Amino acid sequence: MLLWISCYFGNLAGAILVTLLLLGAGSLSQLPPDHALFDGALHKAHQAGSVIFFKGILANWIVCMAVRVALRCKEEIAKTLTLISIVFIFVYLGFEHSIANMGTFSMAILGGGTLTMDEGLHNLFFSTVGNVVGGALLVGMPFTYLNPREREEQLVRVD
Repeated sequence: MLLWISCYFGNLAGAILVTLLLLGAGSLSQLPPDHALFDGALHKAHQAGSVIFFKGILANWIVCMAVRVALRCKEEIAKTLTLISIVFIFVYLGFEHSIANMGTFSMAILGGGTLTMDEGLHNLFFSTVGNVVGGALLVGMPFTYLNPREREEQLVRVD
């Protein structure tokens, strides 16, 4: 649990840092008020909590599956193409991933869009819960159950 919390807030800090670098470089100040970044952030935040939750489940399920499939590939090019192909599906279908949204919302809020902190937190709450369900309950637990030998090998390596 401590690892999850550390990763979550570490990613948030990274998203804010990248946004501050973009601001310093002048990249965000050149965007018009109706830019797709600002409109997309508003659309993500203004969805019903239940919609964000289910899109969060799908997002982390497909991202975890992409990583799992890529790990089974032997060649680096196969791993890369697998990840790109599967993550493209995630982006194309508009799924909600809390970590990706941290970057979008940081840029939208600090870059001059009309998205508010409360609107961003609304999305992050429901997408985070959905991501946990999608990743831990729909991928992690079934794979642990279906692959007991892998689990035992990991326990042996830790000791």
